Amino acid sequence: MWERDGKIFVTNGYIGNIPFGLGIFNFRFKDDSSYLYAVSLSDVELTSNQAKSKRETFADVIKEKYYGTIREYIDDTGFKRYEFGINPLDKNEPLGKIFIVHNRNTNKYDTVLYYGPIKYIEENSDF
Repeated sequence: MWERDGKIFVTNGYIGNIPFGLGIFNFRFKDDSSYLYAVSLSDVELTSNQAKSKRETFADVIKEKYYGTIREYIDDTGFKRYEFGINPLDKNEPLGKIFIVHNRNTNKYDTVLYYGPIKYIEENSDF
């Protein structure tokens, strides 16, 4: 675990009993307070099938908590994507997403569970 530029990086962590390779916790600061802004938990997989399996594992955990707000569809990359929860800034946007990113240079796939924004400080505020 390490901190850099208002972010905390965690390697080889768990969400519940589900392992992830990299977690990035983004914070915003104002005065003496810090606010958790967004969280990204991911695993880099060697094959698309492994990435799809991890996506479904993440989705199974999320479906229990966000039942009724989860939506699945095929995104522009051709992979199934999940959106869930209600964004506190815009009730028409999701709180979180589960998706797959394909790095064509390395031919690896990254499965991402993303939450955010969780607590927001406006960009133009004095922080």
